Amino acid sequence: MVVVDGMARKSMVVPTIAAAEKLRADLEQTLIARGARSMSDALAEYQDYLLRVRGAVTARNITRAIERFLGEDTSLGAITSARAAAQYEAETRRILDGKGKPVAAASHRTVLAQCKRFYAWAVEKGYAAQNPFAAIKPVGKPKV
Repeated sequence: MVVVDGMARKSMVVPTIAAAEKLRADLEQTLIARGARSMSDALAEYQDYLLRVRGAVTARNITRAIERFLGEDTSLGAITSARAAAQYEAETRRILDGKGKPVAAASHRTVLAQCKRFYAWAVEKGYAAQNPFAAIKPVGKPKV
C-alpha cells in the first residue's frame, strides 16, 4: 500500500489482505479526525502558540481576523486550495460597511499572510494535510 501525505509518499507492506484492510480503515479514520478539527479549537491553540512561543502581543487580533475570514464553523480540512483562492478573491472585492470603499490592499494582504502562517502551523502540527493558501499570490499594492 502506498500512502500519500501532502508531497510525501510512503510504502507500507502488510502480511495479509485482512491486515491491509484494517490498516486502510485506520488510515481513513485518522484522515477524518485530522480534517475534522474545528477552526475555533485550532485557532484557540494557535493563539496560545502565538502568545507563548512567538511572544505576539496581538495574538488575539490575529486569530480574530483569521476566524472572521475563514469562519468559525468550518473545519480545517474543509478549506481546499480552490476555496481558499475564492475566499481571498472575494476579500479583495469586499466593500466596507458604511464607507462604500473596497478593503485596502494592505488589509487583505495581511489576512492572506496570517492565513498562510496559520495553515503552515497546522500542517506542522499534523492538523491539516497541506496549506491551501500556499500558492495564492497577494493582489494589489499597499499604500506607502
